[in-house]
Amino acid sequence: MARPKLKDISPGILLFSNEDRAGYTGSGQAGNPDLKPVLATNLDLSFEWYYQSSSLFSAALFYKDIESTIAFGPESIDMQFGEDLFTVRQKENIEGTKIEGAELNITHTFDSLPGLLSYTRLSANFTYTHEESKNIDAEGSPIARRGLSENSYNLMAFFDDNTFSVRLAYNWRSEFVRREYVLLGFSSADSLPEIEADRGQLDLTANYTLSDNIKLNFSAINIGNTKSNRYLKYEELTNYIAGSGSRFNLGAVMRF
Repeated sequence: MARPKLKDISPGILLFSNEDRAGYTGSGQAGNPDLKPVLATNLDLSFEWYYQSSSLFSAALFYKDIESTIAFGPESIDMQFGEDLFTVRQKENIEGTKIEGAELNITHTFDSLPGLLSYTRLSANFTYTHEESKNIDAEGSPIARRGLSENSYNLMAFFDDNTFSVRLAYNWRSEFVRREYVLLGFSSADSLPEIEADRGQLDLTANYTLSDNIKLNFSAINIGNTKSNRYLKYEELTNYIAGSGSRFNLGAVMRF
């Protein structure tokens, strides 16, 4: 069970005066004290095999029946204050979804190899999900659960000899719903789901111990300089593009 956020059940309202829709003084957003907790039934089955002292293979199957989701719905409601009429959006318990999927993971250490190779480790995992969503957009298409990708995987290579360590990691996920119902224009009555496009990111971190008191560290984030791209259901309807670039940090930790 997950309870609504306090800000979502607050009885407060925020109004904006505008003339974007005929017959309305403006628009607004309001809390909804009638929101109900989100209930879910979860089933999980997992298998783990430690085929070496520091190596692991695991597999898991999962099933989730989520009764509802808290989000802004597809339609606004009318609220009147004196002679002024506003179109107001508030979060509600929209339809839930059923999710099933599988996870695979392997972590292998090479401690049986000679020399520097004995300090290396490789890890990989993959997740697949299948969904039967009850939420429907304005065009009659199902809307996936917010933040849920159909496919995702992570790859990692690691070296650590207690003096020098380095970790290289690549993470990727397929497209996913960022917001279920996004209005097509300020105070518009029409909406479409906002989708975040598939994206991968490569990161590197390294540490070197000079002495018991001094350690150097380095990190490189988003080495491939990938960007976040969001669109309204169709890739042609770009809604948001952001790129923070590649970031590099060099530091030192000193203990006295």
